[in-house]
Amino acid sequence: MEMTGYNLWAFIIASIGLVLTLLNIVDKWATIKQRNKAPELERERRISELEKDVERIKVRLSDDRRAIEDLQDSNALLVKGVLALLDIESKSDVKVTEAERVGEIQKEMQDFLIAKGVSYGKKENAD
Repeated sequence: MEMTGYNLWAFIIASIGLVLTLLNIVDKWATIKQRNKAPELERERRISELEKDVERIKVRLSDDRRAIEDLQDSNALLVKGVLALLDIESKSDVKVTEAERVGEIQKEMQDFLIAKGVSYGKKENAD
């Protein structure tokens, strides 16, 4: 078989066509693979954002739980103090033991409020 200029030129053109066809097939395969992976990447991104939101919510719930527990503790202490005062008030003659009981409750309330950082003292008016 004789290689003429025409045959050589046809072989080069056919080779270039084959290479371009193969590159086109590889490109289409990569594009399809990327399209198939895009929903997975979007899902992973959304899951990551939701996990961050859940952590923020957990922190808020923890803070709220502590605040509710503090309110319950302070309410219980205030009720105890009010009950003691009502008990003393209901009796006409105030005994020393009842006065001591009020003093103990007052100290307990002061210690509780100091521990919580609440001011319990009387505020003076600067008129």
